[in-house]
Amino acid sequence: MKNKSYTDLDEYFSYLEKEFDLTEKDKAKATRKIKEMAQDLYILKSAFENHNQIEHYESFKTLIQVFEQQCMIKEPSEDSIEKEEIIEDCEEQIQVSAGAVGRDEEIKSSSKTLPQIEIREKPEGEKIISSPHNTDAEYTKKRNQKVVGHKGFVTETCDPENKVQFITDVNLETATHSDAQEKPRIEDRLENNGCKPESLYGDAGFVNGKTILESKGKGIDLAGPSSGRSQSIENFEREDRPLDIADFEVEIDDISKELSILLCLNKEKPLDQKRSDKGNHVLVHFDKDICTQCPLCTRCPVKIGTHTSTLTVNEEQYAGAARHHQYMESADYRKECGIRAGAESMVNEIANGHGACKSKHKTETMSRLQLIFASIRLQCKKIHQVYGGVRPRSSKRSRSGRNSRSYCVVSI
Repeated sequence: MKNKSYTDLDEYFSYLEKEFDLTEKDKAKATRKIKEMAQDLYILKSAFENHNQIEHYESFKTLIQVFEQQCMIKEPSEDSIEKEEIIEDCEEQIQVSAGAVGRDEEIKSSSKTLPQIEIREKPEGEKIISSPHNTDAEYTKKRNQKVVGHKGFVTETCDPENKVQFITDVNLETATHSDAQEKPRIEDRLENNGCKPESLYGDAGFVNGKTILESKGKGIDLAGPSSGRSQSIENFEREDRPLDIADFEVEIDDISKELSILLCLNKEKPLDQKRSDKGNHVLVHFDKDICTQCPLCTRCPVKIGTHTSTLTVNEEQYAGAARHHQYMESADYRKECGIRAGAESMVNEIANGHGACKSKHKTETMSRLQLIFASIRLQCKKIHQVYGGVRPRSSKRSRSGRNSRSYCVVSI
């Protein structure tokens, strides 16, 4: 039978169902509601943290973790005294409930006044809970889309000889897992499964100097625009655009693969160059006086110091800059990289047509399994359309070689 104190507690928290809305457009009103919820988290925490049953519930442990990550306790204030009755009522119920299961000791509140609870500017903790419904889910921002959940990575073939393009790799990771982190794992899985491509097409999230060189070392041409750079043709062709290492004349040793600077854009040779003590950068020195008088000095990456001018660079930086120049200067290469866009329709159908955009499960493992089955359903559908007598929708996207393309879809 329901005790009166629990009834009062239910009535007090009824606003969660009736009027609590975090989508409230009035920012001030939403902020007040969030602060009110933080106070109520403290009430529940204080009331049940010593209960011999409730303190072991996973949902209550999650509540405690959310409170500790998102909130901090300040000194008691006079305005908070009015909520003291809620704690006392709840404590009375705890005593009744504890007695029913054999606990006779009296549970007392450590404070007669509710302290002030403030929201932290930045949550604290190694693994921040972004959603109490799935504690494995994490927060990320993909372009203008803010997401709490997981990222799904899907790779398919794009060979013109294939009547059906086959999905060759599917994986799901936390939302904070970057595309560049996943790229080498995709390649390893493809190779282990006998699906290693000659070329792998991805968007800028997958492509940077480091991943280009890693893929090259595996015998894979990672194609696509380099990340972290503007893809505006107009800005690239401006006469006053900032220069980068790809504007210099360089040489890459065939055996050691180490970088050497031959000439700057103004055709000046370096005084000397050597590896840094840690070996991860090349320090290239130029004549300070010549650099000071150079008409390109305001655009040049060379730093003019007190005694000499220094360019600090490594092979990864050059690979990323060289790819950017290749992408911006060659319309044919941009057209070739456009093959990756063919994965958009595949990803859209997996996400929206087969339900992968919204997980039905509370764990990462089950969400990953959902994405895998959604991909299998789509693959079966595509095979049936071709070999089952159903004509597939035509696609005029150009494709080349025994290649694959990767894409990232966000799954909530």
